[in-house]
Amino acid sequence: MFHDALVPFAERRIISMKNTPTHGIGLAILAAALYAINSPLSKLLLNYITPTLMAGFLYIGAGLGMVFIALFRKKSSHHTVEKRLTRKDLPFTIAMIVLDIVAPIFLLLGLSNTTAIFLWQPLRTSRSLLLGA
Repeated sequence: MFHDALVPFAERRIISMKNTPTHGIGLAILAAALYAINSPLSKLLLNYITPTLMAGFLYIGAGLGMVFIALFRKKSSHHTVEKRLTRKDLPFTIAMIVLDIVAPIFLLLGLSNTTAIFLWQPLRTSRSLLLGA
């Protein structure tokens, strides 16, 4: 109890979270698997819709995922205190926004102009990550 009075709220949150190496490795493997699945599935869908519309669907999916995460965090007992952006951060923020808009469009334009053989490389990389082979 005395310890709680000495440790600020933000530090208590960091101490109480389950930030174990195993948890981080699991999230990294999940991210690699989802990334590996993205390109082949996008290539299949590009037969039916344009790359820019597909990029829009990717953004909608990401937005829905973030809404789910925000709702989950709101219901949990863990609350974070975020730092505010400063003027010094503005160029980096603008660059991030522009690149996040342009990158998926270029990715999908590239996928629409490639053959299917190039799409298996991310799957091979993920398999290597998972199996160590």
